[in-house]
Amino acid sequence: MRNLYMEDARDYVSVVRRVLNESTRRSPRGLLTRDLGATVITLFNPRKAMPLGIGRNLNPAIGAVEAAQLVGAVSRPKTVLRVAPQFEKYVEKNGHFHGAYGARIGGQMLCVERKLRADPDTRQAVVTLWDPWLDNLDGARDYPCTVALNFFIRLGKLEMNTLMRSNDVWLGLPYDLFQFTQLQLSLANALACDVGYYYHTVWSLHLYERDIPKATMFINMDTEPPKQDYDDIFQPRGFGSLGQSFAPISQTARHVLDDTADIKTLTQSERWYRDQLHPPKLG
Repeated sequence: MRNLYMEDARDYVSVVRRVLNESTRRSPRGLLTRDLGATVITLFNPRKAMPLGIGRNLNPAIGAVEAAQLVGAVSRPKTVLRVAPQFEKYVEKNGHFHGAYGARIGGQMLCVERKLRADPDTRQAVVTLWDPWLDNLDGARDYPCTVALNFFIRLGKLEMNTLMRSNDVWLGLPYDLFQFTQLQLSLANALACDVGYYYHTVWSLHLYERDIPKATMFINMDTEPPKQDYDDIFQPRGFGSLGQSFAPISQTARHVLDDTADIKTLTQSERWYRDQLHPPKLG
């Protein structure tokens, strides 16, 4: 088990470098990968979790739609495909995503909130996403990479540990760090407490060999300088305001996804989500 540390998302480059330099070759489903194996990434600052402004050329709207569905406990395939048409290959014949996290999380976050309010030292604030009755059956186009989420309060701060069976360091990790820390920040708002560390535990942290040239260019960083400085880019702090219970926070996330939110009542972070998902039309 390797332990990697990130002060904030600027250190994402060091994680990619470790996978490139220390991994071994594996080929699950016949696809060539470089696999670092079991890894725990500790992110010290969950408020700066998306690697923007460091030359990675990410699409913030993808992080926004994933995080909003997670907090809103829903799946909105049409919104996902509008933001990221490349996900069409994962849509099932019924028009849904088999492993959609938002649909699977359901009301579990309400239970997590209740348990942490009743006992801040509880070890039972757990959300399960992997479903043995669904995910051991063959035939789905995609299976959830995330197994479970755990929340705990340490020294008055809300910490979170995400457990993943598999994580692609190039395509998935940047957005996963963002969406899960946004859930952590949203729950911290509900509990009116500060956020502590975020832990990302992965059984297989890997990189597909087809992405090695792009990843190599990225870690060298001598090619093209970032267009905008990392510290100048706004990153949202979850949904909700301090002390607001999680149920209305989740509802706001759904309203933002569906573009039915009252703009005047949104926080700065929630307006960021709306602008990413429903950008104003010019003219």
